[in-house]
Amino acid sequence: LKYLLETIVPKINSILSIETTNSQGANKVTLECEGFTFGDATALELMKLKNILNDSLLKELLEKIPVRDSKISWHKSADETLANRGIYENELERSQARTSDKEVIIVRDPNFSNGKFPTNYTPVTQTTTKSRVIANRTRQLFSGEWSLNQRAAILKRMSALKQAVELALQEVNDAEVKSPNINVSGILNYLFG
Repeated sequence: LKYLLETIVPKINSILSIETTNSQGANKVTLECEGFTFGDATALELMKLKNILNDSLLKELLEKIPVRDSKISWHKSADETLANRGIYENELERSQARTSDKEVIIVRDPNFSNGKFPTNYTPVTQTTTKSRVIANRTRQLFSGEWSLNQRAAILKRMSALKQAVELALQEVNDAEVKSPNINVSGILNYLFG
C-alpha cells in the first residue's frame, strides 16, 4: 500500500494539474465526502477524477487484494523487527514430531520348554511398537495482508467517493453558463469569408 501511494499519488497529481491549468477561471465546487473536504474542483478535474476512480485496474486491485484468513485468530505482532509494519501473527503452536520403532519378538512357546524344536517349526512372533519423540517443533503464521473488514471499508469509501464526485459534477454543471471569450461568429466569417 505504501509503494502504491508513493507511485500513484504523483501521477494523479500530475494528471489533475493539467486539468486545473486547462480550466482556469471555470466554475468550481467543493468536493466533500463523508465529512472530509478534498478541495475545490472544476468540471474537468472532476471528470478526470471520475475516470481514475472508475478505472478497471484500480477496481480489480481493491477487490482482489489479499486478505488474512478469517478462520485464524490474528493479533498485531509484538516482534521488534516487525514493529510499525502492520504485520499480524497467530498464536505460536508447539508440538512434537514422533516416530514409531517396531521390534519383532519371538514369543516363548510353553510346549517346547526344553529348547528342542521340531525341524519344520516356525516360532510364534509378536510385533511391538514404541513411540518416541524425535523433535520439538513450533509453527506460527505471519501476515501483512488486510483483514476482510479493511478491504470492505476501502471498497465502501471508494463507492462513497464516486458518489461524491458525481454530486459535485452535477453541482458544477448546474452553474450558470457564461458566454465564451472567443468571437465564434468572427472566426466562422473569417474562415468562410
